[in-house]
Amino acid sequence: MPQADVTDLRVRTPLPYHRDRGQDDQTVAGALASTIQRLEGKNMYKHILVATDGSDLARKGLDQGLALAKLLDAKVTILTVSEPLRPEAARAAQLAGVENASSRYDHQVDQMMKERFAFIDDLAREQGITVELTHEIDTSPAEAIVRVAKLSGCDLIVMSSHGRRGVQKMLLGSQTSEVLVKTSVPVLVIR
Repeated sequence: MPQADVTDLRVRTPLPYHRDRGQDDQTVAGALASTIQRLEGKNMYKHILVATDGSDLARKGLDQGLALAKLLDAKVTILTVSEPLRPEAARAAQLAGVENASSRYDHQVDQMMKERFAFIDDLAREQGITVELTHEIDTSPAEAIVRVAKLSGCDLIVMSSHGRRGVQKMLLGSQTSEVLVKTSVPVLVIR
């Protein structure tokens, strides 16, 4: 069987799972939940934090996180982190004649969050899952993810990664890598 190319669970106990071609997210999440329950004899994860930025790749993480939460009957917190308007961007907007750049930016972010959260809430409701929707403003999404996971008592973080390696990873940075380094909470990385 081929090694899982979509899901990589980083926990203290290795999980013996391989993904077959053609398996959908529900099947993969079910296999992971079954393995977790076998290893622990109970539901290991009771509160899952799913981090999303609204991208197509993050949607895979969202789908996997919701499917796993449903199978484990776990509480779910969905987190989106937006960066604040940078001072240099506000100054440039002001020089270009844009009035109240900060207010306009905040309004745009609020609108984007309303749309994203409505979509996520509908998706979760279709699966019979209740989610807590959280939006943080922070210059470091990774630090916000780690902080919210700790403050909310989450015992698993689910997030997506582009799987960049080498120079690309070093140049572009990786919020996922930063979360893995800064948290003691297990992280399920979806690619």
